[in-house]
Amino acid sequence: MPNKFLRAVYFALLVALPAVLFFSYHPIISLGANSSMNFELSLPLIWLILFDFISLTNFAILFRRYKNSDARHRLEKARGEKKGFKVFCEGVRLGLAPRSGQGKKLLKSFILLSFPVYVSASIFWSANPLRAILTVGILWLVIFAVFAIIRLSPLLEPPSRLKIWAIRAFFASTAVVCLFCFIQSLLDSCGLSRETTLLCAGCTYRSFGFPHPNGFAIEPQFMGNLLLAPTLLVLCLLCQATSKIPSHPNKTEQNSKTEHVEPEQRRSASVAELTQATEPTPADGFAEPEQITTTFPHLRKTPVKTALVICAILFSTTLFFTFSRGAIYSYALGLVILIIFALRRRIFRPVLIIIPVTTFFLSLGLQGTFAHFGPTSETFTSAVTKSIHQLSLGIIDLRPQPNSQASGAFEQVVNEGTGTSASDADNQAGTGLDATRRERAESATASLADAADPVFDGYVAESTNVRLGLSTSALATWSQNPRTILFGVGLGGAGIAMHEFDPISNPSPKEIVQNQPISLLLETGLFGTILLLIAFYLILRPKSPLWAHPAIPLLISLAIAYLISFQFFAGLPNALHIYLLPPLFWYLFLPNQPKSVKITKSSTNSLPKTQNKHKHS
Repeated sequence: MPNKFLRAVYFALLVALPAVLFFSYHPIISLGANSSMNFELSLPLIWLILFDFISLTNFAILFRRYKNSDARHRLEKARGEKKGFKVFCEGVRLGLAPRSGQGKKLLKSFILLSFPVYVSASIFWSANPLRAILTVGILWLVIFAVFAIIRLSPLLEPPSRLKIWAIRAFFASTAVVCLFCFIQSLLDSCGLSRETTLLCAGCTYRSFGFPHPNGFAIEPQFMGNLLLAPTLLVLCLLCQATSKIPSHPNKTEQNSKTEHVEPEQRRSASVAELTQATEPTPADGFAEPEQITTTFPHLRKTPVKTALVICAILFSTTLFFTFSRGAIYSYALGLVILIIFALRRRIFRPVLIIIPVTTFFLSLGLQGTFAHFGPTSETFTSAVTKSIHQLSLGIIDLRPQPNSQASGAFEQVVNEGTGTSASDADNQAGTGLDATRRERAESATASLADAADPVFDGYVAESTNVRLGLSTSALATWSQNPRTILFGVGLGGAGIAMHEFDPISNPSPKEIVQNQPISLLLETGLFGTILLLIAFYLILRPKSPLWAHPAIPLLISLAIAYLISFQFFAGLPNALHIYLLPPLFWYLFLPNQPKSVKITKSSTNSLPKTQNKHKHS
């Protein structure tokens, strides 16, 4: 085993990951700026660097010790006297991959890595080489972190209660951040400055009459997006906790013949018995979906179910209260996918509909309450109808009387909930907001400090128009010549390329495309987009082991939600949760540990005496 201290640090960082991700913009370390980007370092980026360093160290120690172990010699004999790193790779694959078809697996790995290799090569033709280098560095850090979470974690023999600790820490940190969002809104309504509340420009009560919090993120768009994973996770667990474990007669009968264990005994199995399960592999097939409850057997306790309901209400209400259309639309579609899986597996429970619908109206009530008691002349009814008008893109108009028209100056405020979002996703390589847009937002906010009425009286069309305008400009830049159509302008070069192509429509080289698919097309061209689509096909193909994973409803619903949210922003450092949380869920919902000598001994001792006698005989 690796050094105990390094192993403990590794799992401590893994448990802390969800909490760290919430601090995507506050606090921030500014490292300067140039004409096309700002250099900023956030806590998630620091976590990523530290986690990769600890993971690489543990990986090296595992390799060194495995090289001299007895398992190495047995494996050499079984694998044709292979030496060195090849032997170690074979050992890593034991229990994690099939022993046949290695050629196909190598080809698949090569195809999956072809996209990051290609975007790394795009540094040489990028319109912004420095930004491309920094972005590529973050990209490979993310790739290695994903590998470590999925492959390295089981090899380090995690503590038996690690997954429970991780889920508890996730929900506890999310609850604290949600409460901070409401405190943030309350302080804003009391007249405290944005430096104190940490609200973004345009998030205050002056925009719509009620605040819409951004937490520790740069804007409500990112705060709402950060809440997607915990909200869908708690609803998924709540549905599992209140459902009976689906039965599969054929498999139950087969298990009863081979293992002589009744289904009731399996549900109440001890941790030692549960650890007998080998790590799922594509050859063996993953564990059945209902085993999601064996990973967290405590879910069926009444206090735990009550806590899950409270968390679900708090998370969902805060997500709606951020007033981020991108996050709310993503949440709605993710719920639809989750409900479809629940219906197909006959584990659907009304909580999947009751909690989201109830919390939506609760958030409307909170918005109306904040507006009614806030410093503006907004009323409860006008605030609620204004919120519905904004969320429905102006389609549903229940407003009694339109207020004064929004001033043109404030419509430029950098905020997804109010208008355009320069989207800190322009932080793709550790950069910050466009300084020009930030200053414009600050000046607009200051000029409205004494406004008695909210600035916006309903749907802000400027918010949608600017995003569409940036997407149109990006597509025009991409199609300017065959070279950019095929290979793009290079990673990180979107802002400069758009500025050079049309400086009137894109006056700042720091501007970014607030649509990830279009941004990807512009920067990597058709070639890079096709490579990425091929990688997605290999992961999502019908025969992929992904579809037999215990947490497949959660993973697919979360992936769809993130895909929708990518239509509203683009970025890497401030969206690290999109790339790191799904692999974490993948690991957390697998059987507790892979089979090993240590586990086999402990599990053998925990078997009934009759089974032990039968085994020794």
